[in-house]
Amino acid sequence: MQILNSPAPSRDVRIVLFDFDGTLSLIRSGWMQLMSAMMMEELIALRTGEDRALLLLTVEDVIWRLTGKDTILQMSALADLVRERNGVAKQPQAYLEVFALRLAKTAGARVEELRQGAGLPEKCLMPGARAFIEFLYSRGLQLYLASGTDESAVREEMTLLALDSFFEGRIYGAKPSANGFSKLQIIHRITHAIGFEAQHLVSFGDGPAETESVHAAGATTVGIAGLEPECLEMDPWKCDRLAACGADILLPNFLHMEMWAATVLGSNYKI
Repeated sequence: MQILNSPAPSRDVRIVLFDFDGTLSLIRSGWMQLMSAMMMEELIALRTGEDRALLLLTVEDVIWRLTGKDTILQMSALADLVRERNGVAKQPQAYLEVFALRLAKTAGARVEELRQGAGLPEKCLMPGARAFIEFLYSRGLQLYLASGTDESAVREEMTLLALDSFFEGRIYGAKPSANGFSKLQIIHRITHAIGFEAQHLVSFGDGPAETESVHAAGATTVGIAGLEPECLEMDPWKCDRLAACGADILLPNFLHMEMWAATVLGSNYKI
């Protein structure tokens, strides 16, 4: 655990907000690597002679900046990168279809295994996640989930992972919208519905949207920065970016919660 900003010991945490992919679920583990590889293929094909390491940094920054927003925006950003290099860009929807197909080969296969009962839910969960969820639920905390993934898919996957009952319907994901989608919109909807005070809320997430939003509200933010796919140690890349977004605490996973539960949740929640 890395403590970047010590939370106030007087906090009375009652509400816990979770991200889904990369925080609780590993079903889509590796999506960022798939997206960056696809973008790199398109840019390298332009033969600009750019240093590939620097080009990868550019691609990763674009992906990170737009994480939690409609994926089509990341594909639009790819089109912009192609045009900036005097290339002929495809339509963002065409890029999106390529990415969705690649992601479906991995995430889709994992979901199908769970549907068929051929895969154990624990294989698709962040280490320690179930025990931590059970711990929070047993102490009467209200659990919320906000995801940038399609809401119907998130609800099904939460059921397949046997976590849905702990959230009691408080599961929110992306819905089709003519105005586009942002996870930030979901988080605002949840926080307004709750009517929370900052001392009552803590969030867990691995992306910029939930971290920046909850940090701006003055509540405690915990960045989940596990090095995928095992998520047993910190990923320096994630640590740097979550710290820049305002994370108060960084953790690789939910293991060994007895070591840090009081730090995160306050003295009322010692194991």
